[in-house]
Amino acid sequence: MAYRKNITPNPDSDYNSDRVRRARSALCSAYDPYQEGKDALVDLLADLRHYCDSHGWDFADADRVAHDHYLIELAEGRKDSAEVTA
Repeated sequence: MAYRKNITPNPDSDYNSDRVRRARSALCSAYDPYQEGKDALVDLLADLRHYCDSHGWDFADADRVAHDHYLIELAEGRKDSAEVTA
């Protein structure tokens, strides 16, 4: 099965579907779209670590901030979905 087919937006949440599409586009354009499983994602994360090293940035710190953003966006998506169904 192609990796490209494994990355699909959650049909229950339209709020973050643009973010999912952007991530899918980045992965599929920069990496082999036919890689199995999470291989393209793992390659991207490793490359981003190298990128951070080359700029003197702390990847782990950026990842913590990104995780906080993700949690906020996830909560906002759930809130918006609840408002639509109410």
